[in-house]
Amino acid sequence: MLDTDDETGMLSRYFVRKGMSDCSTSQLIDLLTDDDRIVRSSAGFLLHLSGGSSTDFERIAGLASHAEAYVREVAAYALGQFGTPDYPFHARSIPLLSRMAHDTDDEVRLAAVSALGHLRGDEAWEVILDAAKDSSPDVRWVVAWLLEFMEESERSVAALVALAADPDSDVRAAAQESLDELRREGDR
Repeated sequence: MLDTDDETGMLSRYFVRKGMSDCSTSQLIDLLTDDDRIVRSSAGFLLHLSGGSSTDFERIAGLASHAEAYVREVAAYALGQFGTPDYPFHARSIPLLSRMAHDTDDEVRLAAVSALGHLRGDEAWEVILDAAKDSSPDVRWVVAWLLEFMEESERSVAALVALAADPDSDVRAAAQESLDELRREGDR
């Protein structure tokens, strides 16, 4: 997990981000490998706001193959949002994230699928649909949630119907909510 939602973690994250706000893009990329998850996630968050050059993108992309799963996870997070709102590296990020969606680590796959949902695009949706069968309930949950934002298609509805029967109750609930939303949208 990239970060925590408890009050202490939120306060820590606030102060860490405030302290990093003057860091250069290069310094933020260096912090993506920090041992502290709040530092890593804060650097990733600030990177997506700051954008960067092609060289910066290549440095982040290089972390997608890092030996440590926690570094690959934060790299996926950063790749999904680097250069917001224009996404200048969209076309280059999707193939990397698609590969990362098959990582051996559950958290890396979760971050990659989430990032693909953020980027959208036909290639991203194909990988997201495939991840509906992931072994991790967290990945399946994010797929169920993301499919609400996909144009209703036979494949998306079929994936959601399957997820609505998932062994995990959170996955079932997210899938049902997305199905309901797609049906409401279809009725309009």
